[in-house]
Amino acid sequence: MANGNGEQFILPPPEQADEGKTEMAIKPEGGKVVVRFREPRHWVVFEPSDAVEVGKHLIDCAVACGANVTIQVPRREISREQRDRLITRAILVLRSMTEKGRSASHIARNLVDTILSAID
Repeated sequence: MANGNGEQFILPPPEQADEGKTEMAIKPEGGKVVVRFREPRHWVVFEPSDAVEVGKHLIDCAVACGANVTIQVPRREISREQRDRLITRAILVLRSMTEKGRSASHIARNLVDTILSAID
């Protein structure tokens, strides 16, 4: 890894990088996202769940500064068998709601809810 001056440095393995609790503040200031540490740090190691929370907060601050943020989630993979079951279920819901005279928007909402609940 290189710093801004082009110098190379090596971070210790995460298991050796625990310096204890790191106090930090992340907030939008003057159109920039600012991260402040109470004490100087060479590195910061996060537990995965903490990294997610820090990432969410960084995104919230970026949005507060006017950034246009789009998050892309990888497409969920399902088996062919699961897909076929979802298609069958969607057909049954569509047929039932059509026979009951439901509006297209009502049918669409129910189809989406049915499919989403089946893949969660």
